[in-house]
Amino acid sequence: MEILFTIIYTVLFLLIISSLNFFKFPVIARWMILSVFLLKVFAGIMVGYVYTHYYSDRSTADVFKYFDDSKVMFDSLHKHPADYVQMLFGIYNDNKHFHQYYNQMHNWYRQYESNLYNDSHTIIRFNAFIRIFSMGYYNVHTVFMCFLSFVGLVGIFKTFSTYFTKNWGLLFSVIFLVPSVLFWGSGVLKEGLLLFALGMLLYSLKKVSEHKITFWPFVWIASSFILLMYLKFYILIALFPSIAIYLLVTKTGNKQVLLKYFSVIGMFILFEIITSLLFPQYNALKILAMKQRDFIGLSNFMNSKSYFPIHKLEPTIWSLVSNIPHALYNTMLRPTFSTFDSGFKILTAIENAGIMLLILISFLFIKKKSEIHYPMALFTLTFVLVLFTVIGLVTPVTGAIVRYKVPGIPFLLIFCLLIIDMDKVETSWKKLKQKMSKH
Repeated sequence: MEILFTIIYTVLFLLIISSLNFFKFPVIARWMILSVFLLKVFAGIMVGYVYTHYYSDRSTADVFKYFDDSKVMFDSLHKHPADYVQMLFGIYNDNKHFHQYYNQMHNWYRQYESNLYNDSHTIIRFNAFIRIFSMGYYNVHTVFMCFLSFVGLVGIFKTFSTYFTKNWGLLFSVIFLVPSVLFWGSGVLKEGLLLFALGMLLYSLKKVSEHKITFWPFVWIASSFILLMYLKFYILIALFPSIAIYLLVTKTGNKQVLLKYFSVIGMFILFEIITSLLFPQYNALKILAMKQRDFIGLSNFMNSKSYFPIHKLEPTIWSLVSNIPHALYNTMLRPTFSTFDSGFKILTAIENAGIMLLILISFLFIKKKSEIHYPMALFTLTFVLVLFTVIGLVTPVTGAIVRYKVPGIPFLLIFCLLIIDMDKVETSWKKLKQKMSKH
């Protein structure tokens, strides 16, 4: 029955994709769009297969542990529907009455609990809601997650396609077909929801910026903002300076762009200092240090196989600044070619090498200054740098880094496409082929 339900929902979403204008692209064939969605469904099923065969304990396997916990919440719908609704939407659900449900779950409470929101609640609630339609079949949840992730990626594509008069195929590839984004963004994991929220937020902001003031863009902006806040708050932190830089350069032009860039960064640092003085509980440096401590403690408790030592982060400006290079190294390059102990690490290391090669080529064959769309280039670069820095500062587990950086990879590759001069690349490639043919 699971196979039948999975096929039914896959066909249903294919029909939705075929019928809605949102999924129509002027230069991308419809069959390609549908094929990519089917590819995502296959990738999502493979995520479940990998976790089934390589993680024997479902209570520690990310795709299953939240899915299993959601059954406790969903089962309350039959006997106590009010309890289900309260837990699903977080309405006065933090009292002793609900302990009867939460104590049955393995992941509602964290082993190392901080004063920050436990984002595991969000993915448990997502699964508890999808159970209304899934009959409890895991792969149906996979199809739903693939659709939401696909919607987010379409939103990202439509946001940036405006800035590409050609090379649409490259843009399509770096958004939809990067292996790690395709794989981890298709499983029943937080990454799929993050891509959905990011894509819809940026697409809706673009609509508003184009003065297409209708009701729905504001609904999507608010909904995406809330979803990101309850999934990974640091992604919002990475977005704020990125959006501010984009707006400033858009309104004032490209002159003295570096001065404007560092001015915005300086203002956000000043804002954080003032906020920390007025509200010590929101001190970003202390929060980062605490998150690192909690992650190290949890990694040691779980005896993570891909754990590696990281520099201890102190709640000081100097500690933050001095650790940024190491943090970016961890996020950009791990796993390295010296840490091959699984097929996944080999594939990820190859992907990392490919991304680094593209970055190198994009700077070697960079466009003329007058041809670069600076607002979007700075937006993507700032978002990636802030996001990858935060991930590298607090995450001492290679497997976690590989997943956490998934939402940032499309933006890093889009940045490369925004600055690279493809005509120069093609000319150099032709010259190289000619030289090789002579020899």
